Amino acid sequence: MDTVSGRIFRKTLSRIIEQMAGQNEGDSLTLIYDESTSPVKKEFSRLSSLYEMDFIRIGPAEMPDPDSIRSDAVYVFTRSNIAFSKEIQGVVASGRKVISCSPCSMIELVNKVPCEMDLLQALTEKAAKALTRESEFTVVGADGSKLSGRIDNYDAMYAGFTLSGKDNFTIIPGGIIGIPIVPDSVNGELYVNGFLNDFGQIKSPCRVNVRHGEVSVDPAADVPGSFIENSGMKWFRPAELGIGTNPYSSTSSDTHESESAYGIIDVGFGENGHIGGPIHGDSHYDVTLMNSDLLIDGRKIVEKGQILV
Repeated sequence: MDTVSGRIFRKTLSRIIEQMAGQNEGDSLTLIYDESTSPVKKEFSRLSSLYEMDFIRIGPAEMPDPDSIRSDAVYVFTRSNIAFSKEIQGVVASGRKVISCSPCSMIELVNKVPCEMDLLQALTEKAAKALTRESEFTVVGADGSKLSGRIDNYDAMYAGFTLSGKDNFTIIPGGIIGIPIVPDSVNGELYVNGFLNDFGQIKSPCRVNVRHGEVSVDPAADVPGSFIENSGMKWFRPAELGIGTNPYSSTSSDTHESESAYGIIDVGFGENGHIGGPIHGDSHYDVTLMNSDLLIDGRKIVEKGQILV
């Protein structure tokens, strides 16, 4: 990989290690990878003279043994997303740094890691603080439809761009913010014109109706049947409010990239334990809104996709 693109890829990995994670020479690192990300393993091997390194290869649907991870920092480069698995979150809980990247082809990685990490980190932190606990929120869609409710008694969680201070976990691409919301407080209509789990980018915008936390979707909507079927389930309730802050991300087939795209508003349904909420389960759906507004206690935080904090 001595081409120009190879050198850019190598430089990006170095920036992830040195600037994003703040590693020092002599630190111990673990790379978790799979067959699809072998090129990343090769590039990490080039740094073995600077860091003490372990390499853990996993197969499809496999999880790493957390007891085998004893390093200062863990880098997860896998095609499947294991960032919020109990194994990886156990490493996070132990205080060690974890950077997870699921959209991990060479081109995707280079395009999604920003140069201005410190500026985007500051923006992400400000936007996260704007999602004040026990506040009222209103989402105004691009068509003028409104959805209102209350943010639960939890702090906003975020995946930023640098690991410093209290932060020891992030996702590539960074710029994901989420906070639990009170399901039964939510009423109104969402105009979904961005991303939907298991579907990717929405080509024909659809409306999601919520009354006292109960969700319904037009059966004729151009969305997966599973989304319409699950919308009637008891566990399928509004569970998360989020903002994306990464100008290098866009709406795609990848959940993390889509919910990190700059200025999008994310509403999650179902499980919210991964952001510190009380609803635990196996399923979580994200939908995103583009060119929309978000108000917190009447103050505009996002206006037509522009972050105002």
